[in-house]
Amino acid sequence: MVSVSSSAPSNNSAALTLLKGSSRSAAPAQSAASQILSSISGAKLDPLKQAAGEITRILLEGGGQLIVGGAFSGITGTDKDDVVYAGPGGSVDGGDGDDIINGSVEMHISGGAGNDKIAVGANSTIDGGDGDDILSAGSGSTILGGAGNDTISSFGSTVNAGTGDDTIRASRGSTISAGTGDDRISAGVGNTINSGSGNDKITISGLQATKEVQSGSTIKFAVGDGQDSIALLRSSSTLELGEGFTAANTRVTISDNKATISFDGNETDGISVDFFFGSKLTLSFADGSTLEVNPPDAAPSYLSSYGEV
Repeated sequence: MVSVSSSAPSNNSAALTLLKGSSRSAAPAQSAASQILSSISGAKLDPLKQAAGEITRILLEGGGQLIVGGAFSGITGTDKDDVVYAGPGGSVDGGDGDDIINGSVEMHISGGAGNDKIAVGANSTIDGGDGDDILSAGSGSTILGGAGNDTISSFGSTVNAGTGDDTIRASRGSTISAGTGDDRISAGVGNTINSGSGNDKITISGLQATKEVQSGSTIKFAVGDGQDSIALLRSSSTLELGEGFTAANTRVTISDNKATISFDGNETDGISVDFFFGSKLTLSFADGSTLEVNPPDAAPSYLSSYGEV
């Protein structure tokens, strides 16, 4: 049992001091915070049971705080490593440090500098700030990765990953701007992906319980975006090519189930596409013209080069 000492609440808030057991683990945001909360007794630490705007603070040995806020509370963290539980409709400014922030719905979260882990529900906004962050948000949310090599999970949200070599996973209905860096993007059906500059690796999966080709996603590619790799798994997707790319200056070379797309007079940009399980790709140009790319069915042996899908 972790022992705590408490001071009398002031202005609808409480302050507690955690005397031991404050080490952090690499667990996800919710489970890591739950481990700490479960070791403390006698404190009012459930955001849903606190009054609106009420904030409970627990001082950790490392100088950071465990902070629990009720609905609509405005929480400001320290410049150390904080653990935050926030109720619905609230806001959190994590400040510096490697923070763990677990929020509800309709949240506004700023991670600040540091390698933060942030998870929130629907209709929320996350700004990870600087650092290698792990960010997750529910549907209707906006996720800003900022600088650093971030890991982002989007469930029907808008993602601007920022700079760095990011890993992005998106479910149906997400809009992704990968930004600068060599990013890895895994997406299901019904997404829009702007790969941005850098040598990106993109996997679009339409794998469902049925065997038919499923609808895919839309990938946007502009001049200067670099050398991208795309894998399509039972997906019928569209590759939107920006200004400067035309049907006349685009070359498509097909070998087995792989298509290599290059552009006359442009040695910087190019796209390789692996097709699996009857996938199809439509090249869409800025002038409205299109080109269908439909290699024969592919064996799934190439999947190992893309890792987890």
